[in-house]
Amino acid sequence: MLCAIFICFFNVFHNELINKVSVIILLIFGICGTAVELDRIKELKGISDIMMGVFFVIVTIFLIIKFDLIILNIIAFFFLIFGNFGLIQGLIKVAYSMYLQSRNNKKLAILKLITVMTEILALAVASIQFVNELLKIQ
Repeated sequence: MLCAIFICFFNVFHNELINKVSVIILLIFGICGTAVELDRIKELKGISDIMMGVFFVIVTIFLIIKFDLIILNIIAFFFLIFGNFGLIQGLIKVAYSMYLQSRNNKKLAILKLITVMTEILALAVASIQFVNELLKIQ
């Protein structure tokens, strides 16, 4: 993801199309890498719900912003609600599974909480950049 930011701000390839394509590819790798890292934490439940929720929210926001059609916006609104439900349900499952683990070892639970929160923040930043780059392509 840092490479994508570097390419975006410093115009590395001096070609707008190549810059945008490379940034989108790197952001997809960043999002997939975050998903892989979150799935490695086997004790946490709800990671897949978070990933599907983020996916639905990103695709829906892109469709609502890019195509301004009333029927599409109405249909996309239901997918946006579904994505938010999955995202919130996944966060609640992660928090509850971390609560169950924290009864045994407080230090380990705090470290896992910090790890999960930084990875979710990285996923959110990568997702926002991804939508931003998709919207720039004409």
